[in-house]
Amino acid sequence: LHLDLMAKANRIATGFALAWFLSLSHLGSAGVFWKTVPIEGPNAPNVGLVLGNESRTLAFDGSGAYEFDGFSWHRVRLFDAASGTETTRLPGQPFFRAGRFFAFDRTDPSRFRLLRLEGDSWKTLFESGPIDALEIGATRLYFAKGGFDAFCRSTVCSDPYSEGIRMFSVALGDGSLREEAKLPACTGELHAAGDALYLRALPASCGGPSARTQLSRVLGYGDASIPLYRLDGDHWTQMPRLDESYYGLFTTDHDLWTISSASPVDEQVRRLTPTGLSPPVLLPRSGDFYDREFTEWNGEVLYTTGFSGNDLLYRLRNGAFEAVAAPF
Repeated sequence: LHLDLMAKANRIATGFALAWFLSLSHLGSAGVFWKTVPIEGPNAPNVGLVLGNESRTLAFDGSGAYEFDGFSWHRVRLFDAASGTETTRLPGQPFFRAGRFFAFDRTDPSRFRLLRLEGDSWKTLFESGPIDALEIGATRLYFAKGGFDAFCRSTVCSDPYSEGIRMFSVALGDGSLREEAKLPACTGELHAAGDALYLRALPASCGGPSARTQLSRVLGYGDASIPLYRLDGDHWTQMPRLDESYYGLFTTDHDLWTISSASPVDEQVRRLTPTGLSPPVLLPRSGDFYDREFTEWNGEVLYTTGFSGNDLLYRLRNGAFEAVAAPF
């Protein structure tokens, strides 16, 4: 945790701090859990990313990795299994799924590697040539290659199937590869909620902010007429048009959500259910629009508003977000 957050926690609870662990990766939340730990001052790692669960908790910063043993942080040495050398810096963004630590290696533009931590060694679970876009599900990693454009530049492809675009998934358990159904569009955004994969088929030249994880306040997120598809086995199913004028999408561990403007100063979120969108839930106002995160822990949806303001954390209860404050 950042040291300024540790200092704030010290003011809230004398002698103790709330360790608030969540993934800040734009690739998807790793889950959240709570611990009340003694404040260690300079002994605590100055990091922005803490991953894990009650079995093992790791923190990463520019100097290496730290492990929390239930009472304090201590430095751990992690190694590259292929070379046997210590890896003080990860080759890519780490994430946590199904009780395991993973990381991407995209240092070589011509190669993509998925690494899994085995004990204290990073081992290659899957390797491929360059990929265009990826999404992390609960048990599978999904990726597209062959020309899929996730950044919505000036791509024009009237027949995406003839463009050689292919969709694959890798099992996070054993690294086995599976080819998925062909994408129904050559541009757009991929979103994974659990192991349900969605495609928001944004048109070419569809630039604009996304409400994926780190959110920004914008006047319009996208037109409701943009097709939304779900991968169902050997085909993509086009979802009914969402009853939302302008919206963005984001996911928690199991659900797909929309975020939209409720007024010139307010935003709201709605969960996608089998019968359509749930009633809207207003978001607490935040002075920091660029450091916000949704995640899910123990069946509860949590919303964080960054490191500014008095209330940093909210949980969804009875159709509204309520502030969560120490002690827990």
